[in-house]
Amino acid sequence: MIAIAIETKMLLSFSHSPKYNSKTLKIGMTTSLAKIGGENNIRYIQFKKMKKAISLSTSNIIEVTLTKEGDSVDVKYINSNESALPAIEFKNLTNHIELSKNQENVKNQVDARISNEKKQADIKDANQALDTLSDSQKLELYKELKKNNKK
Repeated sequence: MIAIAIETKMLLSFSHSPKYNSKTLKIGMTTSLAKIGGENNIRYIQFKKMKKAISLSTSNIIEVTLTKEGDSVDVKYINSNESALPAIEFKNLTNHIELSKNQENVKNQVDARISNEKKQADIKDANQALDTLSDSQKLELYKELKKNNKK
């Protein structure tokens, strides 16, 4: 029960952690052998207006490996007396992934299908809504649509 209380206390302190949005200035990396599971890469990201660097483990946050100097990022970190502040959340807002022509075609097909499915769902919803209207309400709606189409 003591462990649960300590863990909960830590989570509560994380919820008040500072969040920072900026472009990366410099990125450094160290590699060390982890006790379990092979290599552990730590990236250090420096921002122009922060005195301390942010440290991120690439084993926990894979997106860090795609981050380059000058990228816009959102980072949430633990404020501490350490020389580098440990990150607990990281989001790279700059997209470095380029799609091949085939991937782009598939993406476009998926987007078109999703758009068509949304349109069909809207038509179904509209038909159901129209079915609930009385004849006089349908007539009034028709007159309003006709009036708006003339404009």
